[in-house]
Amino acid sequence: MLGNENKMYRELIKEIKKETGIGGIVNTSFNKHGVPIVMDPDYAIWTLLNTGAEYLAIGNFFVEKIKKAKH
Repeated sequence: MLGNENKMYRELIKEIKKETGIGGIVNTSFNKHGVPIVMDPDYAIWTLLNTGAEYLAIGNFFVEKIKKAKH
């Protein structure tokens, strides 16, 4: 079974465990309530920017939303 594993996903889990001490993540649907599930990178970025999500892992990239300064 290990020969069929997703190596990028395995590395993500290892990094999360290093940072948090928790060696697992929850894989859920990625979409804004009432909107279809994300199907492409452009829509993934839109969803990141328009929801409470703070991070997006997509392909070889890890994106962090920059918080706006309060005035």
